[in-house]
Amino acid sequence: MSTLLLGYDSEGVKEDFPLERRGLQSITEVHRKHSVPATLFILGRAFLSDVKFFRDTISRFDFDIQQHTYSHILLNDLDVPGYGGIAAPLEMVCEEILFMQRLLRKYLGVDSRGLRAPVSYIGGLQSRLEVVEALKACNIGFVSSDATDSWQQFLTGEKSSRQPYEYPNGVLEIPMHSLHDGVWKDVNGYGRLDEMSAYFAEELERFRGRVYAPVFHPWIVAKDDPFAEVLDNLITHAKRLGFRIMDYSGLWRELTQEPG
Repeated sequence: MSTLLLGYDSEGVKEDFPLERRGLQSITEVHRKHSVPATLFILGRAFLSDVKFFRDTISRFDFDIQQHTYSHILLNDLDVPGYGGIAAPLEMVCEEILFMQRLLRKYLGVDSRGLRAPVSYIGGLQSRLEVVEALKACNIGFVSSDATDSWQQFLTGEKSSRQPYEYPNGVLEIPMHSLHDGVWKDVNGYGRLDEMSAYFAEELERFRGRVYAPVFHPWIVAKDDPFAEVLDNLITHAKRLGFRIMDYSGLWRELTQEPG
């Protein structure tokens, strides 16, 4: 079955937060127009920039709310110049995840069971299973950290279609696909919305019969796509191809029989 997973890393802070607002407003309007679900992976620092804005956003559209850590802390190493870095100590990772869970529970009434890993990694967390054990101890049921397809496309042009898989302790990994929107624009330039739409249309064709999970960031969308036209085109094309459109929690529950 062809499945499009839509998830947004809501992470714009400081000078980027006005862009975050505009981008998320446009994304929300596209989802209201198409009546299709999506997940917001919220960064804690962005969330505390304007809690009321996030409350108002989810009052206008019922996003699946999950976390993106508090400070964008790295869960694994990524040796990609200009994008990567060194993994944070395990105890810091645990503190951030638990703190972010408390924030979402206190201010939004959300019991967050999912996590988008900041930056994302080749091979996900397979080389750092102690982090996966910590995630399970923090009651995380699924993580989206494996961006092998994204980084291989960027580094070598090679494409991957890795599908969801379980770590040994049962935590579900939901890999990401295609170049991240910001990386696509770094490589190809801003203001090339037609070319970007064509890229994602080709990627949809590649993932027919499988799960396809591209990555978008509201503050990056707002920089040159004020009405989220690329997203609108992606959803329209996915519907035309017969993709079902889901959020991350929905797929996690379906694959693991987790109660809703």
